[in-house]
Amino acid sequence: MDFKDKFYKAVNEAYDPEANIFSQNDFRFAETQRGEDSPTGKTRIVLNHNKLKKSGAGTNYVNEMLIGEGLHLIKDIDPARANRLYDKAINDPPVLNWLKESYKREQQSNDEKRSFDKWVKTSRLDQIIGGYLLGGSSSSIPTMKAWPVDKLPYGTEFKKELDILKVDLDL
Repeated sequence: MDFKDKFYKAVNEAYDPEANIFSQNDFRFAETQRGEDSPTGKTRIVLNHNKLKKSGAGTNYVNEMLIGEGLHLIKDIDPARANRLYDKAINDPPVLNWLKESYKREQQSNDEKRSFDKWVKTSRLDQIIGGYLLGGSSSSIPTMKAWPVDKLPYGTEFKKELDILKVDLDL
């Protein structure tokens, strides 16, 4: 089974369309629960359909959200690819600077306690990858519509790796 098939199989197996873990005013659009964070112990992707619809999600929002949340699963599906993405990001100066600036803001605004590396690997890297793959005016995801893909510092080597991922996922 190739990467694309493994990725979409894992996403489809993890998606729990019936689950509703979000309160009425929850800020989250989705949540990927893994291991002990999941009530089942299994990986689970839950979408906040009400918030997405109220925020103007487009017709393809479910598929796009599942791809975006599925990026958290690359570490399990293809650890070598996850490591390569991380290595390319932190070794590409414009990307590293962007990550460091984002981390500093998170520490100041949201009292981020994790180490830089753990924060990048757990949270931020998946976000910027998702922005590259799914962002722009044609996105069905409200928060991604304004993501300025062409203006952000994706660097050169990191961008090459993202382009490979984009092709491998048929995006």
